[in-house]
Formats: sequence, structure tokens, C-alpha cells
Amino acid sequence: MEITQMLAFAAIAVELIVIFISLYLYNSYKLRIFYFLAWGAVTLLMASAIQAFIAVDTSVYLSVLSIAAGLFFTTGALTAV
Repeated sequence: MEITQMLAFAAIAVELIVIFISLYLYNSYKLRIFYFLAWGAVTLLMASAIQAFIAVDTSVYLSVLSIAAGLFFTTGALTAV
């Protein structure tokens, strides 16, 4: 296994942990910031999974998913204000 694949799997594992923690905090406190943070982490998870498992040029998909993750994170931050 190459180092890039190992790093991609590590990123996927960390993103799964962030998703579960965000959903747990959302269910505990019912704050929308955790809901949007979970969706942002899901989009980053999809981007990492595409990058790790698909060998073709996926730069357009990765760009769209990164933009969507940024929008979710921004929306989450604005709901906290």
C-alpha cells in the first residue's frame, strides 16, 4: 500500500469520527451548527473516498464537493452567530 493510500484511509477514518461526534452533539443539544458541520464532513468524506478509490481524473467532482463542504461549514458558522 502506498503512502498516499494510507493517508487517504486515515483521512476517511478521521472524517467518520467527526461525523459521528457531530451527529451525537446535534442529537444531544439540538444546535444546527453540529448538523451543518456533519454535512460538511460528509461532503469531505465523499471527496476523500472518490480520491482514494477512483483512479480517473476527478478534479471537477473534487472541486464541487470542496465548494459544497465550504458552504456547509460557512452556514454552520453563521447559524452560531
